[in-house]
Amino acid sequence: MKESTRADLQRLWDEHLAAGRPVPQDDDSYAELVLSDTTIAGVASGMLSRGQVLHPSHRPVLRRCLDSLDDCYPRLDSDGQACATRLRRLADVLLQSHS
Repeated sequence: MKESTRADLQRLWDEHLAAGRPVPQDDDSYAELVLSDTTIAGVASGMLSRGQVLHPSHRPVLRRCLDSLDDCYPRLDSDGQACATRLRRLADVLLQSHS
């Protein structure tokens, strides 16, 4: 992974952690948000903490997370939308790290 990409990923990861998770609402959209968060976070933390590269099998998984975030975004409150936006940026950097 390029050093500039790693720096971008670290900055976005730190920003995501500092923001915390939004308060869940009684809605399936938050279930989609949490599942995407868990998946994207797992890939990002693995790449940062263990210096891993993006495994080819992660690409379709991250793309499904992006689709899920796009689907649930309109139903989220402003805190949920902010979280979804951070996750989208993280996933985008992860996907670009492999291209």
